[in-house]
Amino acid sequence: MQFALCALLTVGACRREAARPDSGVETEVAVTPVAAEAAQRGRLRTVIRTTGVVTPTAGSEFIASAPEPASILEIPHAEGDRVASGDLLVRFAMPSADAEVSRQRAEIARAQARLENARVTQARSRDLAERGIISRREMENADSDVIDAQAEVTRAESARARAETSLARAIIRAPFAGVIAQRLHNPGDLTQAIATDPILRLVDPGRLEITAPVAPTDAPRILPGATARITSIPGTTP
Repeated sequence: MQFALCALLTVGACRREAARPDSGVETEVAVTPVAAEAAQRGRLRTVIRTTGVVTPTAGSEFIASAPEPASILEIPHAEGDRVASGDLLVRFAMPSADAEVSRQRAEIARAQARLENARVTQARSRDLAERGIISRREMENADSDVIDAQAEVTRAESARARAETSLARAIIRAPFAGVIAQRLHNPGDLTQAIATDPILRLVDPGRLEITAPVAPTDAPRILPGATARITSIPGTTP
């Protein structure tokens, strides 16, 4: 047993001696440069890009159309122009309304002349009745004529007011300040009093909303007060 152990130790020593590397061979070592920087506190900014549709809010859009079939006399503003509240948008030619206003004014003048004559007759009749020259019945007839003439004047003035209101519809003014988003007719065009034949579209650019889809993963990042930058798609109207 002692001999076998010595032989094993001798063989192991020979093997360790054979595995020893050559001291004359150099080994290369990879050196990685290391840098350090102090940690800082800050905010991370996330940009979400999407496309959407711009639409006016309720009350920020006005569509001008003719009150009745008519010819356009004037449209002073072009598409893209800014207008103030009360500015003239469209003026129509409405001969029938002009003629009706003129006729009612003449009717008022005739009724007022009749009323003036009835009052003169009434005053004379009262004087004659007080002196016993005419009967009380004739004086009452004169009073009735004055009442009828006054009613006729009132009816004529009401008819004139209606005619002037109709004539005022020949002018459309801006109900609020905004931008002419679309102009669909020109002076001289004939227009119909229907919703499918608009003349122009006025929009308040300060009251718009945008409908845009956002991924569910990005939705929690959109918070009240966040800033949005809007740009037009190339080839579309800004």
